[in-house]
Amino acid sequence: MAKKGCVHSHQVLSLFAFAFGVNVCMGFTTNRFRRSEEWDEGPVSVLSDSPWISTSGSCKNRCFELEEAEPPGCRCDNLCKSYNSCCFDFDELCLKTARGWECTKDRCGETRNDDNACHCSEDCLSRGDCCTNYQVVCKGETHWVDDDCEEIKAPECPAGFVRPPLIIFSVDGFRASYMKKGNKVMPNIEKLRSCGTHSPYMRPVYPTKTFPNLYTLATGLYPESHGIVGNSMYDPVFDASFSLRGREKFNHRWWGGQPVSFGFLPSSLSSPPPCLLLWLALPTKVGLN
Repeated sequence: MAKKGCVHSHQVLSLFAFAFGVNVCMGFTTNRFRRSEEWDEGPVSVLSDSPWISTSGSCKNRCFELEEAEPPGCRCDNLCKSYNSCCFDFDELCLKTARGWECTKDRCGETRNDDNACHCSEDCLSRGDCCTNYQVVCKGETHWVDDDCEEIKAPECPAGFVRPPLIIFSVDGFRASYMKKGNKVMPNIEKLRSCGTHSPYMRPVYPTKTFPNLYTLATGLYPESHGIVGNSMYDPVFDASFSLRGREKFNHRWWGGQPVSFGFLPSSLSSPPPCLLLWLALPTKVGLN
């Protein structure tokens, strides 16, 4: 009798556990269905603080212009993708990548095709749109990296420049030890280093993050002075978050200071040279604090 009672109690416990398990599963499934229906209504709308931009204009003869078109006009500068404000034909006219960026023997003397990213036709030199290796592949000249260092005794300004331009390029993740590997790994950078001038090292500002250091290079200020103290940060006064991938980084209120060369420019200029800021992907009208 005791044995039967024991079996009966086990059965009751098993039935209770089964019923409880089914209840939990049904509740979880029902909840998932309800949440799924909520999600099916579409993603949460994101409010933009940017004015409405029309994409009906054209980038013909405007590709990578330095002037920023004012809303509602569409843009063709190199930041239009970040602002989602490119003209409808920006990709077609400005980001042409057909046939790549180099010449091959079979391309030398080709018939000009304006859809190509660069050209290997006979007239490309006069038009200034040859592929990077045109002179080497099609004209038999030696590559720049194999030439002797050129001694420039007097500054040579390109057309349109009052003084020799300074070109700065930044490479994320570039370790100092790479320079020791020299010509075997990075022949072009080794050429720049050996033919030009260089410093043995650079002492970064703290924090050693990308944007604080890049903006320090642009302004000559420490992060605590120019305001960019991290790649990601929250400001309780603005009640807003700054990040490299968010649109908030385009808000002028984050960027203090001014470009380091701005103080040496004529007072008639109302804004700093856009080219100084474009490589940082910054607004060209940085607030001067």
